[in-house]
Amino acid sequence: MKKNPILFWTFLLVGSTLVAQTDLTGNWTGNLTQGPGGYTDDYEFELQLVQRGDQVSGRSFVKYEDIYAIMLLEGTVDENNVLRLKETQMLKNRKHENMMWCYKTATLYFSKSGSEWILQGTWAGKTDQGDCVPGKIYLKKAANRA
Repeated sequence: MKKNPILFWTFLLVGSTLVAQTDLTGNWTGNLTQGPGGYTDDYEFELQLVQRGDQVSGRSFVKYEDIYAIMLLEGTVDENNVLRLKETQMLKNRKHENMMWCYKTATLYFSKSGSEWILQGTWAGKTDQGDCVPGKIYLKKAANRA
């Protein structure tokens, strides 16, 4: 079977263009899970992202009942549809006594399912006292508002 180099380069260029055109800027909403031993197993989670080239910055928002945390984050996007992010600073929070928020790092894969953009992957984290119980993140891109 003879290979067609023109066809190969066409697919390569089209695929690269699609990835390069994907902009993660916007609000992403969904949930964050935490394994056994964490405070709870399911939190509301949101990312507010701004992408410039392969660099991403923004805020994360995590909530469970009456507790929440808002943090600054930064990260990078690569050509394999992977967002790597790290929370860098606590902006605001409410927590129970003797509770500590995790500063998370995450590896999230973005894809399109029908008309919806999805970010999903795993997270790990640390507090001043050690490692957090890790978990998963699942988010959908919110529709742009007028």
